[in-house]
Amino acid sequence: MDRNLASVREVASSDNSLLLTELNLLELRKQAALARALLNEVERVVPSTGLAKSDNRVRTYATATAEELAQLGRRFLEVAAQMTQVKERL
Repeated sequence: MDRNLASVREVASSDNSLLLTELNLLELRKQAALARALLNEVERVVPSTGLAKSDNRVRTYATATAEELAQLGRRFLEVAAQMTQVKERL
């Protein structure tokens, strides 16, 4: 099943919260993929021995990764709250 499309159940439902939750889950997956890509890049750029803190690449990737992980955490909480509300309605 293509996870970029809402399921028939969500589209056919008269309860828009199901569709909204499904769409938010898709966005969460995209955010998680971006965070994973950043973490992979950090692993590639920063050798296990480490780089000097003054290295601009380290600072750039560290900042971007921290921001993406913070946004991902916030979205996890939002979607979890939505899923709880939808579950209670079913």
